[in-house]
Amino acid sequence: MSSNNLKTAILFQMFARLLTFAMNNLITRHTLASQLGLISMKLDLFGNTILSLARDGVSLAVLRVKGKGGAWISVPLTIFIGAICTLLTLKYTTEPSLIPFFPQFRQAVFSYYFAAILESLTESSAADLIMKQEMKKKVLIESMALIFRIAIVLRGILKEENVQIDGLMMAFSKGQVVYAVCLNVFHFLFNKTTLLSTSLPSKELIVLTWSLTCQTFFKYFLAQGDMFVIGNFSANLSDQGVYT
Repeated sequence: MSSNNLKTAILFQMFARLLTFAMNNLITRHTLASQLGLISMKLDLFGNTILSLARDGVSLAVLRVKGKGGAWISVPLTIFIGAICTLLTLKYTTEPSLIPFFPQFRQAVFSYYFAAILESLTESSAADLIMKQEMKKKVLIESMALIFRIAIVLRGILKEENVQIDGLMMAFSKGQVVYAVCLNVFHFLFNKTTLLSTSLPSKELIVLTWSLTCQTFFKYFLAQGDMFVIGNFSANLSDQGVYT
């Protein structure tokens, strides 16, 4: 990756973090610690886990062998890993404060799962842009999608004076789905690369993807281990919200 592309990627990370920080700052003024714990330790961690495990290994493998045609492997991986994560999340979420809202929580989990699948559909286009060294275009796409997501989330929260857990879950769920939809739309408009324009992966790519995906599993759980411990063994959602 050239120095200009690296600078662009770093600037986007800073921009995304600043936007997210500003959004979280507004959210904390209108929500309780227990509600933040639900979003961060349950829904956001759930969505990030699916995408990280299903996508990171594929992305690295595609860039190493320069075979963008195999990036679509992340789609079936996302469906498979997401199904397992969904079952585990719904089965082992037993916080007493969440039980009255469990139907909405289940809907939110499925929304995050659906959004993850939609987001994985853009991997071929994202890999294509990286290999063509068009990072500015990729950053523009992701920035616009992020702005739409934040707008949807804030609209759902700020329109109510006292936002409840179910309303917060729906706001974040809608924001996640809108973000994934916008990514697909903008990738198609700016790059015209879809799953239909990709080819079958080579044997080298499949072997490398398997190896890197296995490494991703270990690295991810080592990096996010504290979140899983707090999220699954903490006494209640309020404690989890304070931790985040």
